[in-house]
Amino acid sequence: MDVHRRIPSRRLVVLGRAGSGKTILTIRFVLDLLAAPADPADPTAPVPVIFSLVSWNPTTTTLRRWLTGQLERDHPRLAEKRDRAGLAETGPGTSTRAAALVDNDRILPVLDGFDEIADGLHRPALKALNDTDMPLLLTSRLTEYAAAVEGTQALTSAAAVELADLSLTDLDHYLPRATRKATPTGTAWDPVLKHLREHPQDPAGVRLATVLNTPLMVGLARTIYGDTPDRDSSTLLDTGRFSTPEALEDHLLDEFIPTVYRDRPLAHRERVPHWLGYLAQHLDRLGTRDLAWWQLGDTMRRSSRMCVIGLVAGLVFGLVGGCGFGFTAPFADTLVLELAEWPRYGLMTLLTHGVEAGLHGGLPYGVASGVAFALTAAVEAPIDLDTAVGPPDLLRTNRATVLFQLLVLALSIGIAGGILYWIEEFRIIDWILFGAVGGLGGALAYGLSLTPWGQWVTFSRIWLPLTGRLPWTVSAFLEDAHRRGVLRQAGAVYQFRHARLQDHLTHACRTPSETRTRD
Repeated sequence: MDVHRRIPSRRLVVLGRAGSGKTILTIRFVLDLLAAPADPADPTAPVPVIFSLVSWNPTTTTLRRWLTGQLERDHPRLAEKRDRAGLAETGPGTSTRAAALVDNDRILPVLDGFDEIADGLHRPALKALNDTDMPLLLTSRLTEYAAAVEGTQALTSAAAVELADLSLTDLDHYLPRATRKATPTGTAWDPVLKHLREHPQDPAGVRLATVLNTPLMVGLARTIYGDTPDRDSSTLLDTGRFSTPEALEDHLLDEFIPTVYRDRPLAHRERVPHWLGYLAQHLDRLGTRDLAWWQLGDTMRRSSRMCVIGLVAGLVFGLVGGCGFGFTAPFADTLVLELAEWPRYGLMTLLTHGVEAGLHGGLPYGVASGVAFALTAAVEAPIDLDTAVGPPDLLRTNRATVLFQLLVLALSIGIAGGILYWIEEFRIIDWILFGAVGGLGGALAYGLSLTPWGQWVTFSRIWLPLTGRLPWTVSAFLEDAHRRGVLRQAGAVYQFRHARLQDHLTHACRTPSETRTRD
């Protein structure tokens, strides 16, 4: 924080290799800045906010517009129109609160993960950052930043610092304090640290010291060997098991998940790596680090999405519309057309006729509506919340798709009713009821098939658990993973605690068939 304040431009670049603690540093930077006393000379000092750069496409979205979209996504109140002093609403078409904050430099962007931007976008991103003079803090791996600088230039008016590797002294200060006591006078890490100090040239010690020079690996090692009595940290010095630093790193990444879930039943523990692996592969296919609940079905093949949506819509439409119509139509017929002959009909006759009408009407009704919703799913385009300014922008983007979906729905109802009328299954009153009751079924089918929440229910709460890719209680699983330190929360989305863990799960859980397909 002090270094950033001493820079006249308030623009700082933090460089470091994978796992060196860049993200943790940004969190500490924000917390320290928020806890610092306000500067009387600068009452409008910007508020620091962390943004994950992985979703930014600088070739299609300006920096300020992207920052605005991220704020509106993570803080829905900021998507509302301005209505306060200093941010007063100015009339129709006025910008949102988030846009006002960004445009008036009331936000200090803490841009984490420059290196995680898609390949080929590093240079355009750096050029876009150079086109603005706003104060900021940027983190990146050294290699990716250096390559971008070669094609353009370094971040203008900015200072840069590089995070150093952890030393054996750092390990001596941290691990014993964060580890259980193995004896009344020592911790579980004392034998390993003693070996590293007394045998600095030992190959096993050199390999372990090479691995434990980043906060990520130290954190994994402390979790696995510091808190579990049945684990011996001296295992990490076993040259037979770990002949390279990479083998040690893979071991720590492999054992982290089983360790943090060790209190759960065996059957659950065995499924957790598979569930997390599916989530990691899902993010890999989307090319993002942000785990958004409304996107969990987006990486299924289009044909699979069409089939699932068509099946759900057809079942709902057929059961609600067909059966509802089947039981309603006979009563309407009796009351409207045959009221004078009511004594000739009994309750069982009406119910029997209702069942027959429901079966006859529900089957073609369900098939027709299922096909209709499958077609609408085929032309549906996922909403890109990262580049959307706010709800009005989303409305304009999706307007054509929604109108098409409603048109197809109306045609399907009319055609299905017309067919039944043509084969003399319907009378005019039946056709009217068919449309009225069908409205309820259509609303339910639309809600479950073509809205973000409905698709969350359809895919994340039904289809993906049914096929074993996710647990039945997805929300509880994600919250539990967050509490255990597997995931972290970034505004409205989750992220794996580190990109290295996500990448490891992506490759570790991928089968040959999953490599060839995307569903």
